[in-house]
Amino acid sequence: MGRPRKAVETNKKHLTKAEKEARSRAEAIHKVGREELTAFDRIEGLTPEAAAEYRRIVESASWLDDLDRNDLITYAQCWDRARRISTSPDANREILGVTRGDGSKKLIVNPLLTAWRHYTADMRAISLKLGLSSIDRLKLAAPPSEAEHENKWLKHLRRE
Repeated sequence: MGRPRKAVETNKKHLTKAEKEARSRAEAIHKVGREELTAFDRIEGLTPEAAAEYRRIVESASWLDDLDRNDLITYAQCWDRARRISTSPDANREILGVTRGDGSKKLIVNPLLTAWRHYTADMRAISLKLGLSSIDRLKLAAPPSEAEHENKWLKHLRRE
């Protein structure tokens, strides 16, 4: 499987003007708009709190487009579920004692904490993909280098 293509602005490879123009035209053709990615009053399947988080991100993240909509809905759902678990009084204990039918006790990990860890891991993965934190945006689009570095060993390889 080949590597994904980089945007013209972030590509470090030397391209001719014609190659840059061709890639820019291809990017413009494949760029998707934000028509469906609007702050709806009610998003199907989301609680009011998750819908509010969805609207907050849509309004502040101008780089997101329609293709990111499903990931953003999933992020809002995970955020809401993790928030509800963390505010639950039952989530305060890490280990639970479960009484078996024969009267003996077995210690188990609190299933709410397991679910919370699952939701927060999903949130981290989706936020990395969408570039929701400043560090993630820097990873997605590295700025072009200021100056070309001169290879100091190249002069020894040339025949003069």
